[in-house]
Amino acid sequence: MINAGTESPVTAAPGEDTGSGGINLWTGFRLLLPFARNGWVAFAIAATLSAIASLALLGPFWVIYRVVDEIVAGEATRDGMYGYAALAAGFVVLQYGLMAIAE
Repeated sequence: MINAGTESPVTAAPGEDTGSGGINLWTGFRLLLPFARNGWVAFAIAATLSAIASLALLGPFWVIYRVVDEIVAGEATRDGMYGYAALAAGFVVLQYGLMAIAE
């Protein structure tokens, strides 16, 4: 058990009281800061690129919504569907590209 009378070094710094035996997330974050001090700019860039890639993940679902909307409205054309397919593929390529750069 993690909290069976002694505090785990993962959940609390030495000598720090976590209160009711719960996990102190800020302590864990502070323990990770020394590892990121030299590369905090790279960390910030990677986090930003990952966030943008996560938003790009929603793109294909938006494209599916647009396709269904056009089909239901009776305005769907073959060229339009090919365009939407290319747009969805572009979102997928963008997502994987940004995630690869973020690493």
